[in-house]
Amino acid sequence: MTTMMMMLLGIVKLFIAISYVQAYDSTNETSAAALLDRLYSSIDPRVRPGIYGDPTTVEIDFYVQSFGPLNEVEMEFALDLDFRETWQDPRLTFNSTLDLPVYIPPKDIDKFWIPDVYFPTEKVGKLHDITIPNRSIRIYRNGTVRYFSRMAMIVSCTMYLQSFPLDKQQCSVKISTYSYDRNEIELQWRDVNSSIEIKEEELNLPQFRLKSWKQKQCVETYKTGNFSCLQALFYLDRMIGFFVLQTYIPSILIVMLSWVAFWINKNSEPARITLGVTTVLTMTTQLTSSRSNSMRVSYPKAMDVWYSACMLFVFGALLEYALVNISVRTEKKRTDTGRENQALLSTGDIDVEKNDASSDKTQSRVAHKPGQTPRPWSFVVDLWNNSVTSKGIDHWARRIFPAAFFIFNIIYWAFYANYTNEEHY
Repeated sequence: MTTMMMMLLGIVKLFIAISYVQAYDSTNETSAAALLDRLYSSIDPRVRPGIYGDPTTVEIDFYVQSFGPLNEVEMEFALDLDFRETWQDPRLTFNSTLDLPVYIPPKDIDKFWIPDVYFPTEKVGKLHDITIPNRSIRIYRNGTVRYFSRMAMIVSCTMYLQSFPLDKQQCSVKISTYSYDRNEIELQWRDVNSSIEIKEEELNLPQFRLKSWKQKQCVETYKTGNFSCLQALFYLDRMIGFFVLQTYIPSILIVMLSWVAFWINKNSEPARITLGVTTVLTMTTQLTSSRSNSMRVSYPKAMDVWYSACMLFVFGALLEYALVNISVRTEKKRTDTGRENQALLSTGDIDVEKNDASSDKTQSRVAHKPGQTPRPWSFVVDLWNNSVTSKGIDHWARRIFPAAFFIFNIIYWAFYANYTNEEHY
């Protein structure tokens, strides 16, 4: 009997506890709904807080979900942000025993006043809406409003490419107000030093490394007034591994291949001409391909300087054989003339002294016709004919071309590796 009474008493207590929890939950839900109704009715979204007082201060901070890729051709980059805005609205103060914010669902956000913040350098943008619109508002007891939104955008970035692909770039995101000037809204960073949150280990930029970033405050001046603005600056260094493998190493090998002609027999005209023309055409193809896949700017880029220099070295190697060929024909002509003279001397048909004197007089008459001055380059021509040989041209080319290309590389890499556009970076 006693056991039965205790079981009945326990069941009664359980029913009383369940009824209390349900009444408590029902009371809390009713209070929360009543609070939301009061907040909805106490604010007009057309009127900013303190419209007849001081400017409304809007604090900005954001978290970078993803950064990039950067597009040099279009001069733009992609960005995915968790964007947050904070401001005070005295109309939304309320009393509550719990120190918890009130959450406003996405469908009711338009019932509240929100700053008309926009991104002046944005090209394309959207708010995420999977699985629901990624927007929310938190309202605290003291009237602090915290607005959250997740957005993706493509932002323009003016790039200076004089040292491409050894360049460093600075891209920025500018935030401003569209219709409220500084007398109505003042934008500020929420934290002086760390309002931009980025997890570098989660970034995956194919060609760039995010070196650093910083934030600053600015003012946009238009004919319609002065508007408060904020600017987030991102400093990026390009990683050149792709260009080393796809551009620099192949072009270096092509230039070195053109030097092989200096060791081929001077009488092997088809081999040397084919090698020279092939290297020139290959370098031309590489140059054309690089220009079609890169941005068009009015100034020379480091890549253009590199390809132009490689083209000059390859074309110079082809011209070198033209000089060798001229020298070969000159030597052959000189040899044939010597053989003819030897044949004439052996037959005794001419008097050597008279022939030499006659030849000197003839050359003198040709070189110094009446009323005609000697050619200024005749000395150079005589020096070339008498001292420069085809074997000597190849001999010096084997040394001059590699040495000149090595010096060019030193100057090129030393200059562009340290090149910085001070006005931009």
